[in-house]
Amino acid sequence: MKYSISRILHNLFRNGLLYLFILLSFTLGAGLFIICMNFRMTGAQLLAEVKRQSAEGVIKVQWSYQSEFDPLIDPIAFQQERTDYPIPYDTYLDLISNPEYTDELDFLYALKTDTTVFIRDTEDVLEWDVYFMNEYLFHYLYGFPRNEGMAYLGDTAYADLLLVGNKIKSGDDFFFTDFAMYIDGDSLIIDGKSYPYEVVMPLEPYLNLLTIGESPDTDIEELERRFGGPMHRSTMNIAVILPIEDVFTPSGDDANTMNNLLLRYRNAEWHEDVVAQVLRELNQIDRKSRFTVENRYLTLKSRMEDYSYDMDRWMLVAVSILFLSGVGCIGSMYLLLDKRRHFMAVSIAYGSTLWRVVAETVAELLIVLSAGCILGILILPILQKITVYQGELRVNMGGIGIVAMTVLTFSMISVLLGMHAVRLKDVAAVLKEE
Repeated sequence: MKYSISRILHNLFRNGLLYLFILLSFTLGAGLFIICMNFRMTGAQLLAEVKRQSAEGVIKVQWSYQSEFDPLIDPIAFQQERTDYPIPYDTYLDLISNPEYTDELDFLYALKTDTTVFIRDTEDVLEWDVYFMNEYLFHYLYGFPRNEGMAYLGDTAYADLLLVGNKIKSGDDFFFTDFAMYIDGDSLIIDGKSYPYEVVMPLEPYLNLLTIGESPDTDIEELERRFGGPMHRSTMNIAVILPIEDVFTPSGDDANTMNNLLLRYRNAEWHEDVVAQVLRELNQIDRKSRFTVENRYLTLKSRMEDYSYDMDRWMLVAVSILFLSGVGCIGSMYLLLDKRRHFMAVSIAYGSTLWRVVAETVAELLIVLSAGCILGILILPILQKITVYQGELRVNMGGIGIVAMTVLTFSMISVLLGMHAVRLKDVAAVLKEE
């Protein structure tokens, strides 16, 4: 065994330049082949995972608005042009009354407005976000079911509404911009209607509930700078959440009313057609409004389909390089075994076996090709940069297994063909007779 290892290492270093060429070519072919196989095999895995996540999570309905006014130049005209909610409450009622939708989907809906109170003696301005929220969205946000007829307050909203209630009792001077809202004992009073209330905090400090109606060219950062706050998310600690059944339209043309709709599959199974049907119905509300959903599955699927043809060409390149590497291995074995013919024949004549010589030579080539395979795996991130697809890929054992079988096949075929060509048995027999 020690002699065999010594002879294998001696032959590797003696023919190092030739073996280095084979190693580098096999490294390139193996690396590209594994990347292409990963694209095919793990691409399907990634799509299945994203599809499952989309089916199990919530799908946000996004709204954009094609206005003749630039919201940066004339934000007032931009807001006044929109006289209706993006998704009217009546439309929400129509959606949830359709068994074709509700058999497959849960509709997570909230309508949001706000109200402000100005306290004259302290010149404080207090503002609350008022949500009329259905039970599905409430449970998604807070993690427990909503009690019927109950109002829920963020901690900041509770403290401020309690303060306003005390101001009312003491007769301080103040006025509300839209509708009166304050705490009186164990009740929350809103426009003369009384609600029991509970102070809660959501599972997340911020919920991306609302999307303002913007044109595709709207500069959101500039809008946020001008209006002095975020335009896409609401701080839930100033929220007042009421039952969706009690929804009302605040008075006044300047009432800031928005809403949000999220969809969730009831059985956690993907049904793309029913979501598309809901979108078609929503897009009939207003010719200037456009409703879409952020669909990671369809986005990833479309992206991978776009790159499929180019990755097939890279697969052809990889297979061609591996084929040329195999041809190079066979040619190298013809050359090397012919040079070692007399030496190996002497070994056999002095007691070594033909199969031992074959095994040593196979091991010699196997080491070179295996090193190329391992090196190809190690430089996968570098090789991926030369391909067209730069998305996520995972190492898949299927592609590595095919390359490993190729290593073994090339090694055995190259050596066996080389041994057959040099007719080592015949040479060894002549040497024994001599």
